[in-house]
Order: sequence, then C-alpha cells, then structure tokens
Amino acid sequence: MHQSKTKNKHTKWVYGGVTAALALAAAAGCSASTGSANAGGAAKTVAPSKGGTLRIIVEDHTDNIGFPALSPQLDSWYSSPAIERLGMYNHKGVMEPFLAKGWKQDPKAKTITFYLRPGVKFQDGTDFDAAALKWNIEQFQNAKRPEVAGIQSMTVVNKYTLRLNLVKWDNQLLENICWFVQIISPTAVKKHGVDWAKTHPVGTGPFTFVAWNPDVSIIYKRNPNYWQKGKPYLDEIDLDLIYDPNTAYNTFVSGAADVLTRALPVNMKQLESNSQYKYNTTRNILFGASGFGLMFPSGNPNDPLSKLKVREAVEYAVNKQAIINSVLQGYGIVATQWYPPSSPFHNPAVKGFPYNPAKAKQLLKEAGYPNGFETQIWTDAADQSWVTAVQAYLAAVGIKVKINVLDIAKLLNMTYSTAPRWEGMTMYTWPTFPNAPSVIERNVGSDAAYFAQNIIHPPLLDQLIQKARSASNRQAEIKYVQQIQQVLYQDNAMVLPVFFSVRDVFMKKNVQNLTMFTTNSYDWNPAEVWISK
Repeated sequence: MHQSKTKNKHTKWVYGGVTAALALAAAAGCSASTGSANAGGAAKTVAPSKGGTLRIIVEDHTDNIGFPALSPQLDSWYSSPAIERLGMYNHKGVMEPFLAKGWKQDPKAKTITFYLRPGVKFQDGTDFDAAALKWNIEQFQNAKRPEVAGIQSMTVVNKYTLRLNLVKWDNQLLENICWFVQIISPTAVKKHGVDWAKTHPVGTGPFTFVAWNPDVSIIYKRNPNYWQKGKPYLDEIDLDLIYDPNTAYNTFVSGAADVLTRALPVNMKQLESNSQYKYNTTRNILFGASGFGLMFPSGNPNDPLSKLKVREAVEYAVNKQAIINSVLQGYGIVATQWYPPSSPFHNPAVKGFPYNPAKAKQLLKEAGYPNGFETQIWTDAADQSWVTAVQAYLAAVGIKVKINVLDIAKLLNMTYSTAPRWEGMTMYTWPTFPNAPSVIERNVGSDAAYFAQNIIHPPLLDQLIQKARSASNRQAEIKYVQQIQQVLYQDNAMVLPVFFSVRDVFMKKNVQNLTMFTTNSYDWNPAEVWISK
C-alpha cells in the first residue's frame, strides 16, 4: 500500500506505487459495478479478459480534448483514454500518486516536490519527465488559470524531479496540479500547434487517439507501448457523441452501445429495474455529485437581478422539493449551498430561502418592482425541464421569464470570464470536489474561469477563499469553506441553488470495472475496463 507519513511537523511525504493506487481504484470500481441496486451478492475474482471494443454514449458538448489549459470545463470523459494525470482520487476523496510516484510538501519552505515515475513515454515516443511536467504547468500559467496561481518558480532538480517554489503556502496547489493539469506531449504541441492539439490529444494514456468525427464519435485504439505492462485490456474505445437524452437512451437499449453516461429520470427508473443492465450511481460516492441551479447576473448594474432583494425574492419564489419530486422524479437532493449535507464542507447554519411566495412578492415591492419584471434564463436542452418549472414559479410572483435554449458549448462560451456581460440568469452546474477552496475560486473568485465579469465580488468572499487555501490544517480549511458558503449563498444570494443530482451510469452486464461514478462524477480509468466473454 502507499504510505503517507510526516517526516517532521512541516514536511509531508506521499509515496506510492501504481499497484496500490490502482488497487484502490479497482476495488471501488468492482464494488460499485456489482453492488448496484439490481445486482446482489459478492462478486467473484475473475482474471480480466483482453480485447474488444467498448462503445460509450457521452453528451456531445466538447470542443477541446487535447489542450487542457484552454478548456475551463473538465473534459476528462472525452480525453482520459489518451491523457493522464499526476494523481488520482480514491473513493475516499484522497489524492493518490499515479504518473507521479510520490511527492513532498513542505509548508515551512513553501515548496512542493514531485517525483515522477521513470520510463513513462508519451504516445509520440517522447519522454514524460520533469521538463515535460514543467512545460505543462507553464501552459496553465500562460492561460492565467487560477488553479496554478501562486507558483513563484519551478526547478528541474533532475530528470524525474520537479520542485515548485511558492509565493506563499497554498494547500490547494498539490491537488490542483494533480487534478487539473492533464499531461500532454510538449513535443506534439510545439510541432503542430495549439489549435491542432485541441483536437488531437497526445498523452501518456492507455489509448491513442484515432479520429474525432464532430457530432458523431471520438475513437481511440489500444496503446501498445503503454507504461503499465499488460494494460489496457480493451482494443478500442469509441465515444458516441449524442446530445439528445432520448436518442441516447434509445441507442443504448437497442444494444448499439455498451455504456450510457446520462439519462433522464424516467429512463433511469426503467434502466435501474431492468435486469439486463447494471449501474454505478452517485448515491455511493462521497464527493462529486453535481449541483444544479441558476447563476444571477449580480454584477450587471443594468439588470434588476443585480439588486439583493430581487435575488432573494427569486429564491423564496421557487419550491425546490416540488421540482425534485415532479420533474426529477425524486432523483435529487435540495440544495442550499455548494456542498450537500453529507459533505464535511456543508454549513448547517446556511438554511437557504424556504419556499414562500408571499415573502417573494413583498421583497419585489420593496425593491421597486411591485408588478414584477421581465427577465430571461439561458439554459441547455438537457436542463430545460427543471428550468421550465422555475419559470412557472417565478411567473406566480410576477416575474415573467423567457427561456433561451443553447447547446452546451455555446452556453459555456457565454459564461467564460472572457465573454461579454449578459442579462438574466444562466443555468449553472457546479462540482463538489474534495479540493473545495480551489473549485469555488475557479467558479466565483475575482479571477474565476467562469462568470467573473458578470457577478459581484464581495471582498470578504475573496479573503475567505485565500484563507482557506493557506490554512495549515484540514479543520481550518473546512471552517473557512463553511464561511464562504454563508457569504456566497446566504448573505449575498449570488446563486440560486436548486438541487444536487442523483445520477447513474448504466452498462451492459459484461462491462467490468468501469470506474465512472466510483470516486467522483468527472473522471474514470480506461486502463482498468474490460469486457467479459
């Protein structure tokens, strides 16, 4: 097993072999795959079969699968066959070494040192070493990504050792680099250019990129020179890009695909009760269930929603539990803040704004809108049903809402921090990752990847984010994150949180060790998947 110990009170060592890290991931994957609601009993240990093609239906919304620094959203499901990371989260939300064989954190010296696994090569035959890691981090720095802010300099100690020298201690940097900085070949990018790289991922992963057919598929084939001997087990992975959930469902049940990563609640109920399939579910993971709600244009002075009382009126007007019961058919948990009640980051003092239409009307009158006003909500088609329910609740208190449906790529482009300001609310989904301060900052901080130009930035919010990032221990970090949620959701009502989703990924029974939804909602380990004969 990998070991984690403290050399002295200032220095943290983490060292691990790939066998231990993958054993944890594999154990989680087997447990979730065979322990779902329609599969009982203990699973037998069977040697993985080799060969075969795995067809996975994924939502079609990506435009960048090969240059992570310029992709604010995580496109891990699309790029993971080819691109890997320094570390991986285990099922407890703890970061484990992967491409790195270990690391050392020294808060007193303000350094993080990565020790890389020797002999790993990119799919173009070049070495993954300290110089390549330094280049990858630099791409995030050049893109001004907040996840890597605070690095004063980087020192290549030797071929497989890179030391980060920090401006000040930041407890989030290790996980940020291990998680967000997906590793790609510097040589390939320098040879072909960034635009080419966006559509041609070249990493260290178990599968090499073959083709991307827009709106149709992304195809990967087995990497014969993969650094983990004997893996991957599959010959090929085909990602079928299907945006419409009904089309995706019909394609899956017809037998044309092996895995379905997203389904409507009515289809989830049908598939869960169908003995032909098994599934992994976000019900069983500690971190990673997505939150859904609406982002207010709090920083746009031309919008009525820039007024706090108006935002609070919207909050009181919406019956969240009724939306979960009807539209989501129970597949959700009421959200009042960033993290759900099961998370240590949850702040029980943040109660939110309970359904009270009379209170909503009163606040609108006090804000100068006794007869309501007209506004709009920008959403994608997949979330239109619950957004329409919100529209009806707002109409009942005098707020007339026009719904604008965009494809997800355009919606994301609209909310990037480099985009112009917009009016009205936008559908908003947020991740509940273990590295809470960093995730919150990249969404709502002053230098956020999203929304920054269209929301307010209370000084206290940014101060608390920085305190959370520099906290010397976990309990202090939790305390600051809980305070962040008070400022963000209760004091300033910057976001209308509606629900935390309950999601399943469905698969045919012969699909083994699919690690989606076993550690979090966003990554998986393609090297571990196999198809039983």
